[in-house]
Amino acid sequence: MELAETDGEHFYRGVEFLTLCGSRIECARNVLKTDVKSKELVLRKNLVKGGQKRNAKDIHIALYPELRNCTDALLKMEHRGEYLLPVAGFRRQLDRATTKLGLKHQHPHLFRHTFGTKLVSPENQALISIADAAYLMGHRDGGRTMLAVYVHTSERLRTAALKLVMRQAA
Repeated sequence: MELAETDGEHFYRGVEFLTLCGSRIECARNVLKTDVKSKELVLRKNLVKGGQKRNAKDIHIALYPELRNCTDALLKMEHRGEYLLPVAGFRRQLDRATTKLGLKHQHPHLFRHTFGTKLVSPENQALISIADAAYLMGHRDGGRTMLAVYVHTSERLRTAALKLVMRQAA
């Protein structure tokens, strides 16, 4: 059973959106249709974090092809209001979907972690710096959180890096 079949297209697109832009659910629920510009998406970061209002700079994310396709599909969907994502009841829909798929309970933050991990994956390390990845995630610590939480190294990668360094030193 595909995820899109479990709770409808709106839910599927919500999961896709969270995975492609790395937004926290609190920010995603506040994205207006007018926040989707011709070349970028604006995530309003000053709204809520942990139930507290805060003043942080908005994040401007380039609408790369996959994210553009997702936002275009969301803009074409019929749902009321000015918001891009119909996230009311999203957690409940996620619980239903994971149950139907036979998975354990998942939290919407999982999709943010998927995005963060993809940003700093070995295949992307030559394309994006840790500092730029931290900016896209909304972190203001220069990349410490990215390194501590999202960079997953394996023994195989550490061994390969050590061999490379040793070859260059010889």
